[in-house]
Amino acid sequence: MAGIVFNKLYFPGSDPVVSTMLADATFAVGFITRPQGGLAIGLCLDSGVVALLSYLLTDAPFLAWGWRIAFLLSGVMVFAGMCARYIFGVFSIGYLTSTLKITRTDALIGVMAAAIVMIFTIPYFGRLSDRIGRSRVFFWGALVTWLLAFPGFWLMTHSGGSMLQIWLAVILPFGIFYAAIRAPGARAEPRLRRLTSP
Repeated sequence: MAGIVFNKLYFPGSDPVVSTMLADATFAVGFITRPQGGLAIGLCLDSGVVALLSYLLTDAPFLAWGWRIAFLLSGVMVFAGMCARYIFGVFSIGYLTSTLKITRTDALIGVMAAAIVMIFTIPYFGRLSDRIGRSRVFFWGALVTWLLAFPGFWLMTHSGGSMLQIWLAVILPFGIFYAAIRAPGARAEPRLRRLTSP
């Protein structure tokens, strides 16, 4: 919504790129003010990495450089997770409608199709994370989603107006692999809040 509504209603400046960026910035505020599951997942992942490094390294290398690895990995994961959500959940709608001149309805259908796919992929990745571990599923989901962002936007840009190609460029990274980022976080919430939000 931010990229196709807020830019026109709240930031109707003369430059559509600046208006879209301001609208997306309002959406980004949510990442700062609502870190609900991110904090819990981050703490678990950080603790796991630090525990693994502590097990693998003796005191001298751990204190000299080993402890920095956890910070580097957490930075990579935060960046990958934010790119996945921000790029496909928000920016792609504005990009499709403003830059590629796809109708708003067609752009929203692609995102809706990705959300429908997530109905099936989130439980799948949730079960997979129960079997092989949440950290592993989250890491690979974030990495693959981030890597697919580049060919996804290339496919959108070079689609020649093919809506099927555009929708696949949204569904593959967002509907399938972004679900691997979301699924492990379900355990961070109490059971009664997993299907609803306050």
